[in-house]
Amino acid sequence: YAEGSATDIIQRPQEARYYRFVIEEASDTNREYDQFVAVRLEFFGCYVDADETSNMTCTERPNTWFSDSNERLNRHFSADSYNNVIYFCDSTSDMNHQVCYYSNSGGSTWNIIGRSIDTIQGYELSSGKIFAIDSERPAYLSSKDGLKWTPETYEAFNQSVSHHKFQHKVIVPALHKEGLRRMNLKVGNWKALHDGLYFEDSSVPKAYWNKCCKM
Repeated sequence: YAEGSATDIIQRPQEARYYRFVIEEASDTNREYDQFVAVRLEFFGCYVDADETSNMTCTERPNTWFSDSNERLNRHFSADSYNNVIYFCDSTSDMNHQVCYYSNSGGSTWNIIGRSIDTIQGYELSSGKIFAIDSERPAYLSSKDGLKWTPETYEAFNQSVSHHKFQHKVIVPALHKEGLRRMNLKVGNWKALHDGLYFEDSSVPKAYWNKCCKM
């Protein structure tokens, strides 16, 4: 900071489609509501003019939701750490439709869960059950292995998922590489990064977002 000007340089490369700058405070706190603040940005890098989303604007609705609302689809994962079974749901080419998968082999093989299920709600340790929601709501199910699913009444389902010890699904926001790394999204031996799900200290994803590998 010198002569009324502050310079900040971001040392590490950034991967993003949009940048948002929020001025949290002014240097003169006595005039923070009436003084003018100017911001100058200089970018150095590559512009990909063939980007299919180049016509998007920041005001458009994002594809990934941060809410736990069952009315909205969002990329998420959950795990039965006791039996080492991982579950995740991701969108297909149609952003209004999701497909869910599970693996009990550390991600070596993946199986598609019933096509009608598009939300894994989370895991209940006391019963060893994973709970899910059918896209043709209202329909609620549970499973102990990802293969066989049993219908649950809404009352039983709600009682389980509302318990304070219930392990809720982890939502994976549509953020860039560094943003997701800082969020440290983990369940058991699994963690989510910008490109997919990683098992333990694997150097490559065991499942890539928007597709399932090694099926």
